[in-house]
Amino acid sequence: MNEFESPDYKRSRKAYVTQCTIEHLLGLLVVDAYLAKLLTYIGLSDAVIGVIASFVSIAFVFQILSVFLVKSKLSTKKSVMISDCLSQFCFMLLYFIPFLPIPDFAKRILAILSIVLAYGGKYLVITLYFKWANEYVHPEKRGVFSANKECISLICGIVFATVMGYVIDAFDKQKNLEGGFLVIAITMLVINLINYICLKMIREEDKKEQEAMRMSFGEVLGYIKTNSTFIAYVAISSGSNFANGLLNGFIGVYKINDLLMPIFTIQLINILADFLRLIVSKPFGKFSDKYGFAKGIELASMLSILAFTSIIFTTPKTWYMVTVYTMLLVASNAGSYQNGFNISYQMLPNNYITQAMAIKSVFSGGFSFLGALIGGFILSSIQAGGNMVFGIHIYGQQVLAVIAVLVRILTIALFHIFVVNALKKKEYA
Repeated sequence: MNEFESPDYKRSRKAYVTQCTIEHLLGLLVVDAYLAKLLTYIGLSDAVIGVIASFVSIAFVFQILSVFLVKSKLSTKKSVMISDCLSQFCFMLLYFIPFLPIPDFAKRILAILSIVLAYGGKYLVITLYFKWANEYVHPEKRGVFSANKECISLICGIVFATVMGYVIDAFDKQKNLEGGFLVIAITMLVINLINYICLKMIREEDKKEQEAMRMSFGEVLGYIKTNSTFIAYVAISSGSNFANGLLNGFIGVYKINDLLMPIFTIQLINILADFLRLIVSKPFGKFSDKYGFAKGIELASMLSILAFTSIIFTTPKTWYMVTVYTMLLVASNAGSYQNGFNISYQMLPNNYITQAMAIKSVFSGGFSFLGALIGGFILSSIQAGGNMVFGIHIYGQQVLAVIAVLVRILTIALFHIFVVNALKKKEYA
């Protein structure tokens, strides 16, 4: 019997899908309006909340520690369970903070610490978890499996976000935000318990596989130096993430402050975008399984270029172009996220995947944060000049979009030359 059809493997895949879904639900409760309401309620200023948001974007640094975690005597399963469950516990703790009998300044410090530890724990094992759980998915079906998994998460997320939004709004209207926080905390407690059960149900990684992964940081770097395709992939991904960081983080404030879009309209567009992602995820997975993960990334990159281009033409008079941007970006993300992980199987030996992808994430994330810093400087400079550049009235986000498009065109050309073509040669060698 094919081992992928064995009861152990089937159970592991089902648990993996369920765990990703409930983790997605928890993630919805610790971003955007929910987190902003909580942090504002305990007295944190907008500036500090902004710093916390910036930390979230650079929490990828913790991934590099997974290189050393792999060398420990802890099994992959235990490492993931301990780190991920502690991460979710820290997220849950956030919503219990308003009820703690401690001074307000202590609540603020505890909130920041909880967020740091939560994201740190999550990113510490994210590549370990992906490698471990994906072992029970047939190599020729990983694209479609990833797409199906994402569709389930999105469908559940849409329903969950609608219900929780209604509940929290009801508490807010009654001037009883603490009641809303308690509902969220209890919901997260239930999610944590389900998360633990799901991780427990995934089959333990083969001991030989674990032993093969236990190598020094120097050994990992020594191998990476010999893999020119992977080095090119890391460098090009860093450039792509630089472009993403340069623009994407500044679109939210553009919608509200410059385009003057109502919150309801923004949320409606986001919901429509989630439905679009549901529609395109499976076709994207089939495309990647048929033509390769590199081709999937290439197609996703082309869509992101079109998304960025739409912002160039977005002004208060053409605010509806934001819808085009959102739809194209979501379609792009449907192809780039899972393919970005799955392509590692084509470039790396099995025992190097976790460490090498962690190193890649550090570089990509670092350049994304660098892009955000430079984007913020450019935006501030243009706004300080009254949104005038060379005597032309233009918004900072439009300028950032032009730069992002040029960078993305360059990176997609390099990706085709140094990654797509290299993998083709390897396939036919």
